[in-house]
Amino acid sequence: MPPRPAFIAHVAALIQLTFLVVGAVLGAEYHVSPAGLDSNNGTQAAPFREIRRALSAISPGDTVIVADGSYKGFDAVSLGSANTVTKIIAPGRKAIITKTTDRGINNPNNMVVWLCTNVVFEGLQTFGSANAGMRIIESNHVTVRHGVFGNHYRWGVVTSHSNDIVLEYNDCYGSIEQHGIYVANSGDRPIVRGNRLHDNVGSGLRSNGDVIQGGDGIITGALFENNIIYNNGSLGGAGMNLDGLQDGIIRNNLLYNNLATGIALFKGGGAEGPKGMQVLNNTIITPAAARYNLRITDVIGPITVRNNLLYNATTAKGPFSWNTPSDAAWTDSDYNAFGGGRFISTDGETSRISLETWFASGHEPHSIPLITLENSVVAPAGADFRLKTGSPLIDAGTTLANVTTDILGTSRTLGNAPDIGVYEHGLYAAWKATLGIPLATPDSFDSDADGIPLLMEYAMNSDPKAAIPMRQLAVTRQAGSLQLSYPLQRADLVYAAETSSDLKNWTSNGVEHSSPGTASSASVLIIPNRSRQFLRLKITLP
Repeated sequence: MPPRPAFIAHVAALIQLTFLVVGAVLGAEYHVSPAGLDSNNGTQAAPFREIRRALSAISPGDTVIVADGSYKGFDAVSLGSANTVTKIIAPGRKAIITKTTDRGINNPNNMVVWLCTNVVFEGLQTFGSANAGMRIIESNHVTVRHGVFGNHYRWGVVTSHSNDIVLEYNDCYGSIEQHGIYVANSGDRPIVRGNRLHDNVGSGLRSNGDVIQGGDGIITGALFENNIIYNNGSLGGAGMNLDGLQDGIIRNNLLYNNLATGIALFKGGGAEGPKGMQVLNNTIITPAAARYNLRITDVIGPITVRNNLLYNATTAKGPFSWNTPSDAAWTDSDYNAFGGGRFISTDGETSRISLETWFASGHEPHSIPLITLENSVVAPAGADFRLKTGSPLIDAGTTLANVTTDILGTSRTLGNAPDIGVYEHGLYAAWKATLGIPLATPDSFDSDADGIPLLMEYAMNSDPKAAIPMRQLAVTRQAGSLQLSYPLQRADLVYAAETSSDLKNWTSNGVEHSSPGTASSASVLIIPNRSRQFLRLKITLP
């Protein structure tokens, strides 16, 4: 089959949309800025200098707005209440919290949150602490989002005896001794969602019921979803190393190149082993010389494993490791896809059983026994694990009440059945069907004769049946560069920016292209004395 044609956008226009949001203002608003003084009153016109000064002034329900810049480490103690939400927000997401030597026993942690209720920390960055970037202790309903926690000695974020914690959309990397995120000490109902956890010597995500520290030693009702976890475990520790979990959900997590186990469910410091856990629609790609994709031990109740892509490049190992036949018997596993290593163990890896023998004994009746990554996903060498057209994982899963979207928020199911792994394939086909466009309609077809082919209409979320100029693209000249801005609408497409001086020879060399997000841009430096320079966006289906 020939490659799909690429469609090029040369037209650019800019729409400025102004939104008026009217709503009640709850609580006071304080401002912090590197240009402020702690002797100020904290208004926008007279901001405080340090976050710690603002925390000493606020009441439950107040909001602290933090400008980009550098700030001293702080202790947030006894903030918030059960009936309000207190916020510390850095809208620019470049507020950097530094190490301090004036906070006594809290100096090793750049931020400490203790005895707080209903507090949100958003957009903060912190690096290089002697212990944790943020330590959350005996606090409930604390949310940490859109933060960066890099190169800390032990942990990026660690929680202790804290319930209903939400850790989402953070980047936690480079922990020198242990883990990216560590949920510890009997805290119930934690949500760890949408984080990038990578290059930590221990685990990307670690949990520990840790009964010796007090509490019941069990972490109940955890939801770990939509995380991307990679390059962890150089000193051991699974990508997700989960001790003491019960009655929780692990779904839509992408794990690759973790150097020990993929996901481990076990009893270590916890009071009991796992039960009631659901492991759903994860993609776990385990590299050569690592261990098993899933290690499930000390089980005392049902474990459900469905719709997972489990590929193990270690030929002598494979998808599952259990300590005992009882552990295996508690594990209800089906509708998965397996590739690479062809073995499991039911005796703590003392011996092994071939997958063929395992299947022949009645296990995994609806699973795919043997896949290759090259035939299943877009670009495994480039860590692009979206499903390619014709992948055997498409429509090969089973409908799950607890999985209604994929890792990108795409609705499941788009085809006859859910797809296996973290990505749901088929958005383009579903879009055509919704608009009544036959599936076989070529990508180059211009149904409304407006000069915009079908695939480009889809890419920019415009109406292919209305001849309306496409205005989602904008090309501007800014500070010696040519910049193209566009809304990144579709996760199942490849967006590439290229430059040319003659409209014949195009290259991506020298083009800076932002990472995928709700909006994206590309820019190229304007070359002096060049009479013409162009920038274009190329859209392709993988």
